[in-house]
Amino acid sequence: MALTVLSIAEPVYAQTNRPRNEFSISYGPLSRSKIYTIVKNILGKELTKNYGSNNFGARSFEYFYRISDFISVGAIFCAYHAKEWYDTVFGLNEEDDYKAKDKQNDYTVLGAIRFHWYDREWFGAYTKLAVGSTYHDWWPKDRQEMNFQVSLLGLEAGPPKYRVFAEFGAGEQGLILYGLRFRF
Repeated sequence: MALTVLSIAEPVYAQTNRPRNEFSISYGPLSRSKIYTIVKNILGKELTKNYGSNNFGARSFEYFYRISDFISVGAIFCAYHAKEWYDTVFGLNEEDDYKAKDKQNDYTVLGAIRFHWYDREWFGAYTKLAVGSTYHDWWPKDRQEMNFQVSLLGLEAGPPKYRVFAEFGAGEQGLILYGLRFRF
């Protein structure tokens, strides 16, 4: 009986012997910070005339370690930057109005867990949950707050060591994010 169990266990282990470390880079065009900037601009239209903006989506760097066939744990660093040009109307007269730049820089660090619910050699699907903190470096003052990322559906495709991926969810990395993953 013991020989039977050992003979079955060896091939099963060989099938799941995949790289355990992962490093990913990604881009998400609609991050939580971007949505906040859009809402801030809509609500602020009565006070300012916006001449233009240059918003970049969230760029992320992730590291995950696969602790089992079904669970990975890791950390995410995410950065979001935006610039806007506008005239203020807070001055007492026209000479007090001026063209201004509003710069927004957000830096986020998240702890994350990923549940792999479908994983084959060339394709995988997963769910990711992350929570952490964001440092906002922008006017009128710097501040720090809790932040999150919930990716209900993540899809990855490619050879075992290099994969492209897309995630659909909500949070600081974006509503939709896509990128490249390296496994080692």
